[in-house]
Amino acid sequence: MEKQRILKVHDIVLMNVVAIIGLRWLPLAAKYGASSVMLWILASVLFFIPQGLAVAELSTGWPYEGGLYVWAKEAFGDKYGFLTSWSYWLTNVVYYPSMLIYIASTAAYMVNPKLADNDRFVSIFIFVLFWIITLVNVNGLSLSKWLSNAGGLFGTIIPGILLIGFSIYWVTGLHQKIQATYTVSSLFPNLSSLSNIVFFSSMIFAYAGLELAPTLAERTENPEKAFPRAILMSAMIIPAFTSLALFQ
Repeated sequence: MEKQRILKVHDIVLMNVVAIIGLRWLPLAAKYGASSVMLWILASVLFFIPQGLAVAELSTGWPYEGGLYVWAKEAFGDKYGFLTSWSYWLTNVVYYPSMLIYIASTAAYMVNPKLADNDRFVSIFIFVLFWIITLVNVNGLSLSKWLSNAGGLFGTIIPGILLIGFSIYWVTGLHQKIQATYTVSSLFPNLSSLSNIVFFSSMIFAYAGLELAPTLAERTENPEKAFPRAILMSAMIIPAFTSLALFQ
């Protein structure tokens, strides 16, 4: 039986936005000042663009449900397909709890900053949020895609636009000085420094996530055309928001 094709181009774009853009990276970028600009550019050229091209090619060539699993299976066989999907699942087992801890700590500041250090509050918040997300997803893609879309719009794009607007107003309207110093020498990072190398690896990790949406290729309308279009749109939106680091 053919699966109902629910996802459209804008759904994939918002899924990519949720998976990749993280406003939590901006304070880290601010720590490194003007040199972070060049590291963002290097991460885009050396990882994000090649990743986008590879995902666009593979998702159009094998538009089947499974994404990374299907691609590895078709290229190397069942054993390596399983190993790929297992490794990908295992990384998320570690990643999602750390993300939920960040969300819980951030939410605590909306109520009482002291709650961010309260283990009981953080644990209960994570437990409740995790089960809400799980229950939404087990009720089908028709419902869960709205959770992803809402996260993309209200959790990333709108706050990002507000931050850009506030930053511009801070400099132009209030005539405040930009904290970072932008000169030719300051834009080039010292790649012999271990801390800069570690930061650069974090920037590359921040750009990972385009491989997520193709796992639902069979639930996407006309995936052969939808994924290249969605990746192209994502490639214009995501680097634009990472440029927020310029305003820190």
